[in-house]
Amino acid sequence: MQAPPSTIISYACAPDKTSFAGDGQQRNSAYTCFLLYYMVLPMDIKEVFQRTAIDVQKSTRSKQIPYLFANCNGPAYIVDNCIGYNAAAQNFLQRRRPCGYYDASDQRRHVIPNHQPRIKNSQYRWNTQFGMPRNYHSSNKMMLPNSLNIEFHGEYDRFLKAHNYLINIITIPMKRALVIGNDSHEQNNTLLTCVKDANDMHNALQTVGFSVLCKTNQRLDDMKIATNAFIQCIQPGDIAFFYFSGHASQLDGINYLTPTDDRGITLRTIKYRTLIAQKLIHDVYQRRPGLFIIVIDCC
Repeated sequence: MQAPPSTIISYACAPDKTSFAGDGQQRNSAYTCFLLYYMVLPMDIKEVFQRTAIDVQKSTRSKQIPYLFANCNGPAYIVDNCIGYNAAAQNFLQRRRPCGYYDASDQRRHVIPNHQPRIKNSQYRWNTQFGMPRNYHSSNKMMLPNSLNIEFHGEYDRFLKAHNYLINIITIPMKRALVIGNDSHEQNNTLLTCVKDANDMHNALQTVGFSVLCKTNQRLDDMKIATNAFIQCIQPGDIAFFYFSGHASQLDGINYLTPTDDRGITLRTIKYRTLIAQKLIHDVYQRRPGLFIIVIDCC
């Protein structure tokens, strides 16, 4: 049996804990608010979720406790670093487009200095894709086997031949995401922030290079159509990202994501009337992505 891909599953709140939403339609939930801030920074994605969890616990005085599952061996990045000497601005303090990159000198008074990435640091190479230092995506002569006996004449010639070699033998993975946010429900109480959370997550993921399918207030049939389209577009080695904001239930370790047409859902019918997160994970595994990230922001 083939080993599953590197997987990260982040839950906005642990079982038997409260999940805090914003106080109106113009605010994000507590978890998504901090996640939007950190996810546009070029750091290990596990550290993104860890810092988000710490800030959520502090801001809610430990009433909301996120938790994380990760089986990644080593760091994993979703942010491209080819942005010169710019730094990522804090999401909820930005004055221009959401989750954009600003010149560092233009945002010093808007960003906490400790969180301001310095791209010129050698840890982040300017020619590295997806933020993974010195990996097989780098256009670096160290990646070329000595058996090729390639002769380089000048810096540009060396870079060009290395680039062409890598393009011929490597398929650069794509970044694909599915985002779902459900506010309105037939039976459960109406939520205020889930659609906004989904739209803001859509913008943030697009900013860091994802191809995003965003759906809001979806019935069960619509959610199944969206997930099937998302699964079919995943190719081996891709980075896949799934985000859900809305009502959900957890029974015996299984997560049931609630659609808007939730009238009549009982313990007997829940597996037929909801989207099962574990089934989605299993179906995505069959497509062999290089990294699969799942974020469930539910109470």
